[in-house]
Amino acid sequence: ATDAKATLVVLTQLPPSDPEAFMTAAATRFPGTLFLVAAPDGGAAPAPNRVSVTSFDPTCSPEQALIPPDTDLAVAAGCSDTPVSPNAPSATRSAVATARLAALAARWLAADPSVTAADLKARILALAKPRPAGTPLIARHGWIETPSAQGLGE
Repeated sequence: ATDAKATLVVLTQLPPSDPEAFMTAAATRFPGTLFLVAAPDGGAAPAPNRVSVTSFDPTCSPEQALIPPDTDLAVAAGCSDTPVSPNAPSATRSAVATARLAALAARWLAADPSVTAADLKARILALAKPRPAGTPLIARHGWIETPSAQGLGE
C-alpha cells in the first residue's frame, strides 16, 4: 500500500541497458519507497515515488549548469566533481546533489517515521524555488540551494 511508512532508496547510477524500464519496475514493485535518482540516469517521465535530481549552481559556467532533460529537481552541489578519497573516483555533481537531498529526507524520516513516500516527496518538492533570473535551469520543479539548512518543521 502506498500509505505505508516510507523507505528511502538513493541511486547514483542505474543499469546502462534500459534504465527507465528498471526504474519503472522498481517504482511499481515498491510503491511505498521514495527513489532519489541522480540525473542524467534519473531524468525520465514523472513518477509518484521518484525524484530525479541533478546539480545546479548559478555561479557555475553555463556548460556546468546544463540540466539533463526531464529532471525533477536541481540541488546546489558546487561547480566541480568531488573527490571521494585520494584513491577513489570523483563523485559526480549529480551524485553529490542527490546525497545532499537524501540527508534531508533521512532527517525528516527520523523525526517522523510514519511519513509516507508521497508525503516525503511533497515535502521535498515544496522546498523547490524557481530558477534564479538569467540562469538556464529547466528542472520540472525548480531548485533547492541549501537542503542542509531546511528545518524539520518545514
